[in-house]
Amino acid sequence: MADELNPRLLRDKLGPFVGKKVIVGTTDFHYISGWALALEGTRLRMSVAGKPVLVPTHMVATIKEVPALQAEYVK
Repeated sequence: MADELNPRLLRDKLGPFVGKKVIVGTTDFHYISGWALALEGTRLRMSVAGKPVLVPTHMVATIKEVPALQAEYVK
């Protein structure tokens, strides 16, 4: 996903996850588990344990929906 810098393609791939609890794997080998709140230009706004986290869309390597009971973390 990181190679697709076209904002419309990123929106089409990430948009279905907005409003859901997800785990995001980044290109620099970090993981973020939390709620995907919105796409803001070239950033995905997330809520992790009640705190805002902005993830540049070009750094999203993987994204997957997870159960609502999963822990929220940045690792």
